[in-house]
Amino acid sequence: MTVKFRGLRLDNKQWAYGYPFETIEGKWYIIKLKVSLYTIGQAILIDLFPRPFVKDFVEVDPTTIGMFTGLLDKNGNEIYGAVGEKGGDIVSDYGNILCIRNLIEDTYWLLDRIRTGAEIEIIGSVALNPELMEQKNAD
Repeated sequence: MTVKFRGLRLDNKQWAYGYPFETIEGKWYIIKLKVSLYTIGQAILIDLFPRPFVKDFVEVDPTTIGMFTGLLDKNGNEIYGAVGEKGGDIVSDYGNILCIRNLIEDTYWLLDRIRTGAEIEIIGSVALNPELMEQKNAD
């Protein structure tokens, strides 16, 4: 499975894809490079290839950070689960609407539904389509 993340850019409200990190000033960025993670004992080492330049970092809203679940909807779109409170996709399954908020539990639910032949479709994201969550809560 490909491990990758996304977050909404602060400058243009478009999705940025890559790996998130927080600076000591408390700002969150997505780095748009290949990142390799290694563990040595309990330490995690990060290796960046090629070496990053300033243009490879984009500032994002940390509440919109989501992680790729490894699953695709019926149209081949990647489904993202929430890391930040508004980072998940909103999917539809035969009229049922689910927000992918709990990355592990909701991904298991999705995987089970996809295995049984359900046609899961992304209909929006919590960050960009909050009205869909209001519609879900009204039902």
